[in-house]
Amino acid sequence: MSGTAVGAPTMAVDIVLLNRASVELAYAVIAQRRLLYSRSIAEQVGFEAKVLSLYVDDLPILRRQRQEIIERRSADNPAE
Repeated sequence: MSGTAVGAPTMAVDIVLLNRASVELAYAVIAQRRLLYSRSIAEQVGFEAKVLSLYVDDLPILRRQRQEIIERRSADNPAE
């Protein structure tokens, strides 16, 4: 059995272990507030606090990296 009900809609899903994800990805997922699973509320709150703190610390670096990528793409494609 495939695990899908006959006639039920299907969609592709990516599963990411947030404790192994980049800070940027973990923040994006937390900001969306669509929790699928949590072992405990205490662990969840602790993890979210850690990610938010790291994200705020890294934000200036992430913004600079994005700006450099945009500038590099603009330099590579000046007609666009």
